[in-house]
Amino acid sequence: MERLWNNMNINDFCTAIENVLISKKDYVQNFDKWKPGTNNILYVTGLSGSGKSTLAEEYEKKYNAHMFELDGLQHNYDSSGKGILEKCKKDIPEYAKAVKTFLKEKNDGEFTNDEFNLMKRAGKHVMQLCKEDPETLYIIEGIQLFQWFNRDQFKSKPLIIKGTSMLTSSIRGNKRDFTENGKLNKVAMIKTLPQRLKWESEDEKSLNQFKKELKSTSEFTSTNYIRKSTKSYYIENDNGDVISKVDYYDYSKKGFDWILIANVETKLEYRGNGFATKLVNEICTDLLHKYPTKGLYLLVRVNNTNAIALYKKIKFKILKEYKMKDGLYYIMYKGNADKQQLANMNFR
Repeated sequence: MERLWNNMNINDFCTAIENVLISKKDYVQNFDKWKPGTNNILYVTGLSGSGKSTLAEEYEKKYNAHMFELDGLQHNYDSSGKGILEKCKKDIPEYAKAVKTFLKEKNDGEFTNDEFNLMKRAGKHVMQLCKEDPETLYIIEGIQLFQWFNRDQFKSKPLIIKGTSMLTSSIRGNKRDFTENGKLNKVAMIKTLPQRLKWESEDEKSLNQFKKELKSTSEFTSTNYIRKSTKSYYIENDNGDVISKVDYYDYSKKGFDWILIANVETKLEYRGNGFATKLVNEICTDLLHKYPTKGLYLLVRVNNTNAIALYKKIKFKILKEYKMKDGLYYIMYKGNADKQQLANMNFR
């Protein structure tokens, strides 16, 4: 520790300790561009044990996507269900041969230069195969994204980097690696943890450099990523401040088949970027998917032409005018619930 202190200024030291102990928010880049077409691949990376596979599996189900784990290149498995690994073997005979020979023996991932270049070549080909199927959504997940590849190729692409701390990642990773048939070998897990922290620290340096280079010239912004809580959807800026949000209230337990969309707000300096449209559209899509027999409604002042235009853009219709103490409002709605029930509602 003394040598570490002597070779590091106080700011660097504090940053290093923070990275070891404190998990940060995930780094999210161009998430809204992930859709069929030229950006049909979402890349997910982070430290080993950071939860990147768990996130990728969650998004695979949510967005009806196909996930390919780059670990499968070394360990000869294909999680995508699209036969990508077999296509890769067919197109690169040297890789097919490697799967049957040296890759079986190198579970530690230590390759010669030629072997390393072959693995990178296979990884690039996996990406190309996914791109050649543009109408299908893919997730490519793995620590290899920041270890193997040029950062420049990811600067305009949909990408998530897990923000889990080095210590948490190391403990999770060791628990996973030393659990067999549901039983954890606690002695082996604890004994090997210092060594794991050592090589995780090297990965942490590479990952931070990867992130730094992406931020320098990429189209990254936190505003590409919608965050969701129990009753709100919101967007943050790069400092973690909420800059746009929308709330919803489900009154169905009271026998009312309509969900209220309310408190649509965007900070003044961020208006004009489409954040409110993005949030309202996302929350409506999610709610109507979850509750297909219900309806959504909101109240908007009759003279708020910008808001009315926004809601009409995402298929809200005007039901009627409604007079409240502070002025005249439109009740706007979308969905399949009984409109008469909504028309008869007293909102005072």
